Amino acid sequence: MSSLIRFIFNSLVISVLFFGGSVRAQTLASDVVEISGAQKLSLRGHLSILHAARHLDAQTLIQEHASDFRRLPGTISEGFTGEAVWIAFTVQSSGLQYPETYWLEFDQPLFRDIHLYEWGVDRVTELWTRYLRGGRGEDFDFRKPAFRIDLEDNQPHRFLVRVQTPTAIASDVIVWAPSAFANAKSVEQFAWGMIFGSYLLAILFYLGFSIYTREKMYGLYTAYVSLCFTTAFFTGAWPLEISDNLSLDVFYRTLAMAIFLCFPVVTRFSIQYLQMGRVWPRLSRHFEMVQWLVAAAASASLWLGLQHRVMPLMQSYGLLVIVGLVAVAVSLARQGRPRARLFLLAFLPYYIGVIWRFLKNMGIAEHSFWSDNSYQFGTFIHVMVLSFGLFAMYSNIRKDKERVEMKLQAESALRKEHAEFMAMISHEFRTPLSIIAATSDNLLNAPDLQEKSRARVEKVLRANQRLHELMDKHLSSERLLFDTLTTELSPCDLRRSAQRVVADFQDMDGARVQLQEGRALWVDGNDELIRLALSNLLSNAKRYTPAQGQIVVSLERQGEWTCLRVRDSGPGIAQQDMPKIFDKYFRGSSSTGLPGAGLGLYLVQWIMRRHQGRVEAANHPDGGSVFTLCFPVRTQPVQEVRP
Repeated sequence: MSSLIRFIFNSLVISVLFFGGSVRAQTLASDVVEISGAQKLSLRGHLSILHAARHLDAQTLIQEHASDFRRLPGTISEGFTGEAVWIAFTVQSSGLQYPETYWLEFDQPLFRDIHLYEWGVDRVTELWTRYLRGGRGEDFDFRKPAFRIDLEDNQPHRFLVRVQTPTAIASDVIVWAPSAFANAKSVEQFAWGMIFGSYLLAILFYLGFSIYTREKMYGLYTAYVSLCFTTAFFTGAWPLEISDNLSLDVFYRTLAMAIFLCFPVVTRFSIQYLQMGRVWPRLSRHFEMVQWLVAAAASASLWLGLQHRVMPLMQSYGLLVIVGLVAVAVSLARQGRPRARLFLLAFLPYYIGVIWRFLKNMGIAEHSFWSDNSYQFGTFIHVMVLSFGLFAMYSNIRKDKERVEMKLQAESALRKEHAEFMAMISHEFRTPLSIIAATSDNLLNAPDLQEKSRARVEKVLRANQRLHELMDKHLSSERLLFDTLTTELSPCDLRRSAQRVVADFQDMDGARVQLQEGRALWVDGNDELIRLALSNLLSNAKRYTPAQGQIVVSLERQGEWTCLRVRDSGPGIAQQDMPKIFDKYFRGSSSTGLPGAGLGLYLVQWIMRRHQGRVEAANHPDGGSVFTLCFPVRTQPVQEVRP
């Protein structure tokens, strides 16, 4: 793990230092660039530059500031500025026998206002203008600024270029032979068409995949890939190439807002994918909230015309966000989380590209093909790698789901077999128990039965009765529970269920059972299970209440609950037994010598959970115990319910 972390860190540092700093070691070249016979020639190292006020015209500039130009050791990397930038260079074609035509291209599609002048001895002449009012240039129709220069003699020709743009001023200046220029533009359009086509296919695929799986992760990933596509598409100025009517203000604001929106979207996706909320829930929420606030504030600044001031700040802030996300991923990877390792592997080329692009835009790294396209290439690579990881994750989730489904099917089959076994056992036990009971009763009624034999028969009868009670409490109840595991709940009149159960107990010997009548109270439930729960509570109350005592059943509504309460006048529940009375097979300290298996209250609790309710037990201040069954109140009006 440590070797992976060192590799990632070293890659980031080496990439930034090598590609962003080594270009600064260029040596100054001569003032005149020989272009004779060149198919493609970069003017890096042969450029001079000057920042000036926007209102200054070319003639005034050469008269007052000609000596203020400074030489550039490489390409143009001036970062963001609100001023106009002037670039000067000199070219010649030695041995020229007839006029030659070349193309002069600025390798930056976002330059919106650019003018080409020829700088003569005492005056300048404007040759071409590329001012983007809509999506096209007035003079030429190219994605990147390109001008035709005609050389009619073999003397040096000095040119002056004025650039003004709200984006970063970073570009190379390239001289092309016409045939090479045409071929390069064709290859460029084909290559970017393939890349953007792959983007669109990925977006459509993941959109359909997220709808099919209904997984939030894939929907978020679709939004993330769409945003990456939008940013890359606008960064390359392709909308201006496609549309004739797109406003420049709309274009630049859309590009800036897409960049700003990357902060919260990337953060949200990273938190979701790395499952940061499980480890640092509060930090994850606050970190994401900060990204949304920063993006909103930066977007609002666009309407104040502060793009050239805000963009450097946002890109510096972006570097901090990247460092933070990498640190989080490294921390999770060290904890052995596979997702964090894949995250580092996938986002490494993306972060390198973003950092490289940010440094170029801020004027720290020199403009080059790789620095200009590092973001697009890094994004494309990491989308492909991350897609592979998401597919692998989905495959694992699907396999886990299949295993769980197979386990559930096996458990369902086992429950069915268990229920059938319970039904068989219940039936097979009842027949011999009935025979034993009938035979014992006949023996007890025999007039010549001796007292010693009578005592033995009564003992057999009591044992038979105990087995019968165990049957009712265990086998029959558990079979009922298994049969109702998949039973849908339906409207039940709680008062009617209580009346039926109380009527069964009123004819029994022992304490008298009384139902306090009231209005009908409806709940969503299973009538058979509700009557089983109440029957168990009344059996317990009968068992512990003296014969002269009383058991009261009442119903009432308390807020969001409908309550069925059973109060007895027995000895109550010992405090040490209170936490365990609903445990399976638990019998309290006061149950010594009394029949029972410790299953009644356990079944009551299970039934109430099945109804999304609860059962409560307490001792009454006047003596005895109180058990309360609490059911959620029905939201449907009572008059719509039919018994």
